[in-house]
Amino acid sequence: MRAIVRARFYSRQDGTTKALFKGHKGPVTCIAAERDSHSGKASHLWSGSWDKSIIKWDLATNAAVLTTSHHTDFVKSIIHVQATPTSPAFCVSCSSDSTIRYFTPEGVSLRVLKQHTRSVEALCVDESMQYLYSASSDTTIRKWALETGEELAVLQGHLTSVYGVWWARGTLWSASADKTARQWDAETNQTDSTFEHPDFVKAVAVDPSGRYLFTGGRDQDIRVWDTGSEKLVTTILGHFDEVSVLECTGTTLWSGSLDGTVRRWTVTALVAQSMPDNDSSRTPQKQSDEDTMGDRNEIRLTEEEERELAELAELAD
Repeated sequence: MRAIVRARFYSRQDGTTKALFKGHKGPVTCIAAERDSHSGKASHLWSGSWDKSIIKWDLATNAAVLTTSHHTDFVKSIIHVQATPTSPAFCVSCSSDSTIRYFTPEGVSLRVLKQHTRSVEALCVDESMQYLYSASSDTTIRKWALETGEELAVLQGHLTSVYGVWWARGTLWSASADKTARQWDAETNQTDSTFEHPDFVKAVAVDPSGRYLFTGGRDQDIRVWDTGSEKLVTTILGHFDEVSVLECTGTTLWSGSLDGTVRRWTVTALVAQSMPDNDSSRTPQKQSDEDTMGDRNEIRLTEEEERELAELAELAD
Protein backbone atom coordinates (compact mmCIF):
# COMPACT_ATOMS: atom_id res chain seq x y z
CA MET A 1 0.00 0.00 0.00
CA ARG A 2 1.21 3.51 -0.79
CA ALA A 3 0.56 6.49 1.48
CA ILE A 4 -0.47 9.04 -1.16
CA VAL A 5 -0.35 12.45 0.52
CA ARG A 6 -0.95 14.46 -2.64
CA ALA A 7 -3.51 14.60 -5.43
CA ARG A 8 -2.64 14.33 -9.12
CA PHE A 9 -4.44 15.62 -12.20
CA TYR A 10 -3.96 13.23 -15.15
CA SER A 11 -4.56 13.70 -18.86
CA ARG A 12 -7.36 11.44 -20.09
CA GLN A 13 -5.65 11.16 -23.47
CA ASP A 14 -2.21 9.89 -22.55
CA GLY A 15 -2.19 9.37 -18.78
CA THR A 16 0.52 11.95 -18.13
CA THR A 17 0.49 14.04 -14.96
CA LYS A 18 -0.86 17.53 -15.69
CA ALA A 19 -0.79 18.89 -12.16
CA LEU A 20 0.33 17.85 -8.69
CA PHE A 21 -1.44 19.14 -5.59
CA LYS A 22 0.61 18.99 -2.39
CA GLY A 23 -0.77 20.04 0.97
CA HIS A 24 -2.30 17.11 2.83
CA LYS A 25 -0.38 15.45 5.65
CA GLY A 26 -2.00 12.05 5.18
CA PRO A 27 -3.29 9.82 2.36
CA VAL A 28 -5.78 11.49 0.01
CA THR A 29 -9.01 9.49 0.04
CA CYS A 30 -11.43 11.41 -2.19
CA ILE A 31 -11.78 14.27 -4.67
CA ALA A 32 -14.62 16.28 -6.20
CA ALA A 33 -14.71 18.87 -8.97
CA GLU A 34 -16.38 22.26 -8.62
CA ARG A 35 -17.58 23.52 -12.00
CA ASP A 36 -18.12 27.07 -13.18
CA SER A 37 -21.86 27.75 -13.35
CA HIS A 38 -21.54 29.49 -16.72
CA SER A 39 -18.91 27.54 -18.68
CA GLY A 40 -19.45 24.16 -17.03
CA LYS A 41 -15.68 23.69 -16.82
CA ALA A 42 -14.00 22.58 -13.61
CA SER A 43 -12.70 25.63 -11.77
CA HIS A 44 -11.72 24.10 -8.43
CA LEU A 45 -10.84 20.72 -6.98
CA TRP A 46 -11.81 19.54 -3.50
CA SER A 47 -9.78 16.80 -1.79
CA GLY A 48 -10.30 14.93 1.47
CA SER A 49 -7.68 13.12 3.50
CA TRP A 50 -6.77 10.91 6.43
CA ASP A 51 -5.38 14.09 7.99
CA LYS A 52 -9.07 15.02 8.67
CA SER A 53 -8.93 18.07 6.42
CA ILE A 54 -10.57 19.08 3.15
CA ILE A 55 -8.61 21.34 0.81
CA LYS A 56 -9.99 23.45 -2.04
CA TRP A 57 -7.59 23.97 -4.97
CA ASP A 58 -7.74 26.60 -7.71
CA LEU A 59 -7.28 24.71 -11.00
CA ALA A 60 -6.01 27.84 -12.74
CA THR A 61 -3.04 28.15 -10.38
CA ASN A 62 -2.98 24.70 -8.69
CA ALA A 63 -2.78 26.57 -5.38
CA ALA A 64 -4.67 25.69 -2.20
CA VAL A 65 -7.20 28.45 -1.51
CA LEU A 66 -9.05 26.96 1.46
CA THR A 67 -8.50 24.31 4.12
CA THR A 68 -11.36 23.12 6.32
CA SER A 69 -11.11 21.02 9.47
CA HIS A 70 -14.74 20.25 10.23
CA HIS A 71 -14.23 16.50 10.70
CA THR A 72 -12.49 14.83 13.64
CA ASP A 73 -11.43 11.66 11.79
CA PHE A 74 -10.54 10.46 8.29
CA VAL A 75 -12.51 12.13 5.47
CA LYS A 76 -14.00 9.41 3.24
CA SER A 77 -16.04 11.14 0.53
CA ILE A 78 -16.94 14.61 -0.73
CA ILE A 79 -19.52 15.95 -3.17
CA HIS A 80 -19.85 19.46 -4.60
CA VAL A 81 -23.44 20.42 -5.42
CA GLN A 82 -23.95 23.09 -8.08
CA ALA A 83 -26.13 26.12 -7.39
CA THR A 84 -29.74 26.03 -8.62
CA PRO A 85 -32.34 28.81 -8.99
CA THR A 86 -33.61 27.92 -5.51
CA SER A 87 -30.43 26.90 -3.71
CA PRO A 88 -26.83 28.15 -3.53
CA ALA A 89 -23.91 25.81 -4.12
CA PHE A 90 -22.70 23.71 -1.22
CA CYS A 91 -20.49 20.73 -0.38
CA VAL A 92 -21.26 17.52 1.49
CA SER A 93 -18.59 15.33 3.09
CA CYS A 94 -18.52 12.22 5.25
CA SER A 95 -16.00 10.80 7.65
CA SER A 96 -14.88 8.01 9.93
CA ASP A 97 -16.15 10.27 12.74
CA SER A 98 -19.65 8.94 11.76
CA THR A 99 -20.92 12.34 10.57
CA ILE A 100 -22.04 13.89 7.30
CA ARG A 101 -21.31 17.60 7.06
CA TYR A 102 -22.68 20.34 4.83
CA PHE A 103 -20.62 23.48 4.22
CA THR A 104 -20.43 26.40 1.81
CA PRO A 105 -17.80 26.73 -0.94
CA GLU A 106 -16.18 29.24 1.43
CA GLY A 107 -15.86 26.56 4.12
CA VAL A 108 -18.62 27.76 6.45
CA SER A 109 -20.39 24.89 8.24
CA LEU A 110 -24.11 24.60 7.43
CA ARG A 111 -25.32 21.44 9.18
CA VAL A 112 -24.16 18.12 10.62
CA LEU A 113 -26.01 14.81 10.17
CA LYS A 114 -25.33 12.40 13.03
CA GLN A 115 -27.73 9.50 12.49
CA HIS A 116 -25.07 6.98 11.47
CA THR A 117 -23.47 5.20 14.42
CA ARG A 118 -20.17 4.25 12.77
CA SER A 119 -17.88 5.45 10.00
CA VAL A 120 -19.63 6.89 6.94
CA GLU A 121 -17.78 5.40 3.99
CA ALA A 122 -19.35 6.85 0.83
CA LEU A 123 -21.88 9.28 -0.62
CA CYS A 124 -23.82 9.56 -3.86
CA VAL A 125 -26.73 11.60 -5.23
CA ASP A 126 -29.51 10.71 -7.66
CA GLU A 127 -29.65 12.27 -11.12
CA SER A 128 -32.46 14.65 -10.11
CA MET A 129 -30.20 16.03 -7.36
CA GLN A 130 -33.03 15.58 -4.86
CA TYR A 131 -31.66 12.74 -2.76
CA LEU A 132 -28.39 11.98 -1.00
CA TYR A 133 -27.42 8.41 -0.10
CA SER A 134 -24.78 7.53 2.49
CA ALA A 135 -23.11 4.17 3.14
CA SER A 136 -21.77 3.27 6.56
CA SER A 137 -19.88 0.60 8.45
CA ASP A 138 -22.95 0.46 10.74
CA THR A 139 -24.40 -1.82 7.96
CA THR A 140 -26.97 0.75 6.78
CA ILE A 141 -27.52 3.02 3.82
CA ARG A 142 -29.45 6.20 4.59
CA LYS A 143 -31.51 8.30 2.22
CA TRP A 144 -31.66 12.07 2.78
CA ALA A 145 -33.27 15.09 1.19
CA LEU A 146 -30.17 16.56 -0.45
CA GLU A 147 -31.02 20.23 0.04
CA THR A 148 -32.25 20.09 3.66
CA GLY A 149 -30.48 17.04 5.10
CA GLU A 150 -33.77 15.53 6.30
CA GLU A 151 -33.51 11.77 6.78
CA LEU A 152 -36.08 9.99 4.59
CA ALA A 153 -35.29 6.27 4.90
CA VAL A 154 -32.89 3.69 6.31
CA LEU A 155 -32.01 0.89 3.88
CA GLN A 156 -31.17 -2.34 5.69
CA GLY A 157 -30.03 -5.62 4.20
CA HIS A 158 -26.25 -5.74 4.28
CA LEU A 159 -24.77 -7.81 7.10
CA THR A 160 -21.70 -5.68 7.75
CA SER A 161 -19.87 -2.55 6.51
CA VAL A 162 -21.16 -0.86 3.35
CA TYR A 163 -18.22 0.63 1.44
CA GLY A 164 -19.72 2.06 -1.73
CA VAL A 165 -22.94 3.42 -3.24
CA TRP A 166 -23.75 4.34 -6.84
CA TRP A 167 -26.89 5.76 -8.43
CA ALA A 168 -27.79 4.94 -12.04
CA ARG A 169 -31.01 5.18 -14.03
CA GLY A 170 -33.38 5.23 -11.09
CA THR A 171 -31.60 2.50 -9.16
CA LEU A 172 -29.25 2.47 -6.17
CA TRP A 173 -26.34 0.02 -6.04
CA SER A 174 -24.11 -0.80 -3.07
CA ALA A 175 -20.89 -2.66 -2.20
CA SER A 176 -20.24 -4.34 1.14
CA ALA A 177 -17.83 -6.31 3.28
CA ASP A 178 -20.51 -9.01 3.48
CA LYS A 179 -19.17 -10.09 0.05
CA THR A 180 -22.15 -8.82 -1.89
CA ALA A 181 -23.16 -6.00 -4.18
CA ARG A 182 -26.85 -5.11 -4.05
CA GLN A 183 -29.43 -3.42 -6.24
CA TRP A 184 -32.12 -1.46 -4.38
CA ASP A 185 -35.64 -0.45 -5.40
CA ALA A 186 -35.79 3.35 -5.12
CA GLU A 187 -39.49 3.32 -4.22
CA THR A 188 -39.60 0.57 -1.59
CA ASN A 189 -35.98 0.94 -0.36
CA GLN A 190 -35.71 -2.87 -0.42
CA THR A 191 -33.09 -5.10 -2.05
CA ASP A 192 -34.01 -6.10 -5.61
CA SER A 193 -30.96 -8.21 -6.48
CA THR A 194 -27.88 -9.57 -4.72
CA PHE A 195 -24.57 -10.30 -6.47
CA GLU A 196 -22.38 -12.74 -4.54
CA HIS A 197 -18.57 -12.37 -4.43
CA PRO A 198 -15.74 -14.45 -2.93
CA ASP A 199 -14.39 -11.53 -0.86
CA PHE A 200 -15.16 -8.00 0.37
CA VAL A 201 -16.68 -5.75 -2.30
CA LYS A 202 -15.18 -2.26 -1.99
CA ALA A 203 -16.44 -0.40 -5.06
CA VAL A 204 -19.39 -0.44 -7.44
CA ALA A 205 -20.26 1.40 -10.66
CA VAL A 206 -22.83 1.06 -13.45
CA ASP A 207 -22.48 2.12 -17.09
CA PRO A 208 -24.75 4.95 -18.34
CA SER A 209 -27.04 2.50 -20.16
CA GLY A 210 -27.67 0.63 -16.92
CA ARG A 211 -26.88 -2.68 -18.60
CA TYR A 212 -23.59 -3.50 -16.89
CA LEU A 213 -22.59 -3.51 -13.24
CA PHE A 214 -18.90 -3.27 -12.35
CA THR A 215 -17.57 -4.35 -8.97
CA GLY A 216 -14.12 -4.26 -7.42
CA GLY A 217 -12.84 -5.57 -4.14
CA ARG A 218 -10.25 -7.05 -1.87
CA ASP A 219 -9.48 -9.95 -4.22
CA GLN A 220 -7.93 -7.50 -6.76
CA ASP A 221 -10.40 -8.36 -9.53
CA ILE A 222 -12.93 -6.27 -11.44
CA ARG A 223 -16.14 -8.14 -12.22
CA VAL A 224 -18.60 -7.27 -14.97
CA TRP A 225 -22.24 -8.30 -14.49
CA ASP A 226 -25.27 -8.17 -16.78
CA THR A 227 -27.88 -6.29 -14.73
CA GLY A 228 -30.78 -7.85 -16.64
CA SER A 229 -29.85 -11.50 -16.25
CA GLU A 230 -27.84 -10.88 -13.04
CA LYS A 231 -25.16 -13.15 -14.53
CA LEU A 232 -21.40 -12.65 -14.37
CA VAL A 233 -20.13 -11.59 -17.81
CA THR A 234 -16.41 -11.64 -17.13
CA THR A 235 -13.73 -11.19 -14.48
CA ILE A 236 -10.85 -8.84 -15.26
CA LEU A 237 -7.40 -9.11 -13.72
CA GLY A 238 -5.27 -6.03 -14.09
CA HIS A 239 -4.58 -4.79 -10.58
CA PHE A 240 -2.24 -6.35 -8.05
CA ASP A 241 -3.93 -5.19 -4.85
CA GLU A 242 -7.39 -4.24 -3.62
CA VAL A 243 -9.59 -2.37 -6.11
CA SER A 244 -11.03 0.42 -3.97
CA VAL A 245 -12.46 2.89 -6.52
CA LEU A 246 -14.49 2.53 -9.72
CA GLU A 247 -15.88 5.32 -11.91
CA CYS A 248 -17.77 4.85 -15.17
CA THR A 249 -18.00 7.84 -17.52
CA GLY A 250 -19.56 7.23 -20.92
CA THR A 251 -17.82 4.28 -22.53
CA THR A 252 -14.84 4.37 -20.16
CA LEU A 253 -14.37 2.60 -16.83
CA TRP A 254 -11.73 3.93 -14.43
CA SER A 255 -10.36 1.80 -11.60
CA GLY A 256 -8.14 2.78 -8.69
CA SER A 257 -6.23 0.34 -6.53
CA LEU A 258 -3.98 0.09 -3.50
CA ASP A 259 -1.33 -1.11 -5.98
CA GLY A 260 -0.71 2.59 -6.66
CA THR A 261 -2.24 2.76 -10.14
CA VAL A 262 -5.31 4.15 -11.86
CA ARG A 263 -6.38 2.14 -14.91
CA ARG A 264 -8.57 3.02 -17.86
CA TRP A 265 -10.77 0.43 -19.56
CA THR A 266 -13.07 0.56 -22.57
CA VAL A 267 -16.46 -0.84 -21.56
CA THR A 268 -17.13 -2.49 -24.93
CA ALA A 269 -13.78 -4.27 -24.78
CA LEU A 270 -14.49 -5.52 -21.26
CA VAL A 271 -17.90 -6.99 -22.02
CA ALA A 272 -16.62 -8.59 -25.23
CA GLN A 273 -14.35 -10.86 -23.20
CA SER A 274 -15.51 -14.29 -22.05
CA MET A 275 -13.20 -15.13 -19.17
CA PRO A 276 -14.70 -17.74 -16.76
CA ASP A 277 -14.72 -16.65 -13.14
CA ASN A 278 -13.47 -19.95 -11.74
CA ASP A 279 -10.39 -20.33 -13.95
CA SER A 280 -7.51 -20.36 -11.47
CA SER A 281 -4.93 -20.42 -14.28
CA ARG A 282 -5.64 -16.84 -15.32
CA THR A 283 -2.81 -14.33 -15.28
CA PRO A 284 -3.19 -10.57 -14.95
CA GLN A 285 -3.64 -8.79 -18.26
CA LYS A 286 -0.78 -6.61 -19.38
CA GLN A 287 -1.86 -3.01 -19.81
CA SER A 288 -0.46 -0.49 -22.26
CA ASP A 289 1.09 2.71 -20.95
CA GLU A 290 -1.95 4.73 -21.97
CA ASP A 291 -4.19 2.54 -19.83
CA THR A 292 -2.22 2.81 -16.60
CA MET A 293 -1.66 5.98 -14.60
CA GLY A 294 0.83 5.76 -11.77
CA ASP A 295 4.20 4.07 -11.55
CA ARG A 296 4.08 0.52 -10.17
CA ASN A 297 7.68 1.00 -9.02
CA GLU A 298 6.50 3.76 -6.67
CA ILE A 299 4.26 1.72 -4.42
CA ARG A 300 6.82 0.91 -1.74
CA LEU A 301 6.61 3.06 1.40
CA THR A 302 9.58 4.98 2.73
CA GLU A 303 10.51 4.68 6.41
CA GLU A 304 8.96 8.08 7.06
CA GLU A 305 5.74 7.09 5.28
CA GLU A 306 5.59 3.82 7.22
CA ARG A 307 5.82 5.79 10.49
CA GLU A 308 3.21 8.28 9.31
CA LEU A 309 0.82 5.54 8.21
CA ALA A 310 1.25 3.74 11.54
CA GLU A 311 0.47 6.96 13.43
CA LEU A 312 -2.63 7.56 11.33
CA ALA A 313 -3.77 3.98 11.83
CA GLU A 314 -3.42 4.42 15.60
CA LEU A 315 -5.59 7.54 15.40
CA ALA A 316 -8.26 5.51 13.61
CA ASP A 317 -8.47 2.85 16.35
